[in-house]
Amino acid sequence: MTSTDTPNPESDALLADVLESLLDRSASGEEIDIEQEARERPEIGNELQQLWAMVNVAAEFSTLAEDDLDPAPPATTMPEQVGEYELIDELGRGGMGVVYRAHQASLDRDVAIKMILRGDWASPLDVARFRSEAESAARLEHPNIVPIYEVGEHDGLPYFSMRLIDGVTVSQRLSNGPVSSREAAELMLPVCRAITEAHQQGILHRDLKPSNILVDRDNAPYVTDFGLAKRIPTDADPSAPLTLTGSGAVLGTPSYMAPEQA
Repeated sequence: MTSTDTPNPESDALLADVLESLLDRSASGEEIDIEQEARERPEIGNELQQLWAMVNVAAEFSTLAEDDLDPAPPATTMPEQVGEYELIDELGRGGMGVVYRAHQASLDRDVAIKMILRGDWASPLDVARFRSEAESAARLEHPNIVPIYEVGEHDGLPYFSMRLIDGVTVSQRLSNGPVSSREAAELMLPVCRAITEAHQQGILHRDLKPSNILVDRDNAPYVTDFGLAKRIPTDADPSAPLTLTGSGAVLGTPSYMAPEQA
């Protein structure tokens, strides 16, 4: 509705009823096709799509705020051993996984081990996304993408090992203040080439942000965290399903989303 439109109480009431019904259905686990819902109600279709997008963005911000105040239940006490890996200490954790420094006995090297964060609280969707992250990253070979070494299970939950990058994230680096234009360009050029390679291999990252780019002691950047990655068909692999991100779906981190998502 624009500022010149005349308010329509009946239309507003219908919109409120439909939106309430969609929220109830979404809360029960149903995936909402908002474009189909809008087509079925052409008299309120445009407003319904706009409100649905706003509701999803608001819910995402609310979740982020709750995570800041009340972090997700931590994984169980760090296990001493996962397969042949001896866990040493925790390196960090995000919305879905926790990363440990570990020692791989057979090759006498330190690696990073990522395990699902919520442990017994993990939903089937959490587990599926975690497995998808490992599979997506394992398909990629590029000097600026953190390589996956092994995928396995521990106590029925998936984990994967990857190269240990001794350094900081771009987000941590920027916390000390802005970098020069030249330094930013030198960091981002390899990242852009890495993402181009991922796209050519049919992998969309969908959550690229400073905290998902690691920088080692030699100033080399590495793209990591493919937890929201999506496969798409390519000329080399046309078998991948062509499914677009659902309308109204909120994926990624609000501060780094494409403007059109909001």
